[in-house]
Amino acid sequence: MKKQFVFIFVLFFIAFSANAQYKKMPFNANHYWVGFYTNSHHTSGAAYYYTIAGFKDSLVNSITYKYLPANANNGTFLRDDTLRKRVIILDELNHEHILYNFNKAVGDTAMLSRKMDYLSAPNMYTSTYTLTALDSLILSDGLYHKRFTYGGYKVIEGIGGHHLVMPYEEFAGFINRELICVGTFTPTSTIFHKDGIGQSCSLGVGVKENIDTKNSFSVFPNPAIERLNLEFYTEDPLSIIIQDIYGRPIKELNGSNKSIDVSDLTKGVYFVQVKFKQKSISKYFIKN
Repeated sequence: MKKQFVFIFVLFFIAFSANAQYKKMPFNANHYWVGFYTNSHHTSGAAYYYTIAGFKDSLVNSITYKYLPANANNGTFLRDDTLRKRVIILDELNHEHILYNFNKAVGDTAMLSRKMDYLSAPNMYTSTYTLTALDSLILSDGLYHKRFTYGGYKVIEGIGGHHLVMPYEEFAGFINRELICVGTFTPTSTIFHKDGIGQSCSLGVGVKENIDTKNSFSVFPNPAIERLNLEFYTEDPLSIIIQDIYGRPIKELNGSNKSIDVSDLTKGVYFVQVKFKQKSISKYFIKN
């Protein structure tokens, strides 16, 4: 009986230790974050979905960061300080700041990055918050992830904040930002969803896509081997661009192409960016 008790205790200790380990942020090319926001600059208060994806390694001052391209000229540099359980972000001067601190207790204060424009106003873009609640939630990986609540701002270990993996006021005019889900391209899976386990993390909404237009077109088959077909439901497009996971254009086609030859693409994840008269929508596909 004593041996059985010891065996059960050991199993419990192993399981507890696995759950207690720090959950690293999945800054890699296979994970993506889908969020939601409304834009205060639009008089209509338009609501949008947007996707963050495409991390790659980048060396800055002999330190390896995970670089998230925003466009052809700039992006965001992040690194996971696993020893101190913190996520670090670089500013324009290559100075490090804490984006998330997962080593806090209730009542502790934390300096959270608001914006990254330190060059023009270095003292205006961080704020002090008090950790008001600390709990855990189980995700689809079967592990408990710590959830830190700073008033209305929540951060989940190994996932990020409800403003995704960016400072919470990084984009001017973005209000009511919320993390919808986190998923992987291959295999297609949902790691986290705000509505709980069992929900699907749809990447079809694309980057900054108006929720009223997310069904403007579809791509099939997905995954694709030789050809990728497009079907449009609302209007014909002006142009079609195939992009790699970092947003770099691979093929540029006119809007009359309803079937695209993808046989020359290497295996991986790509985006189809379709430009209409008043909007641009992106959806992803997998090349096998």
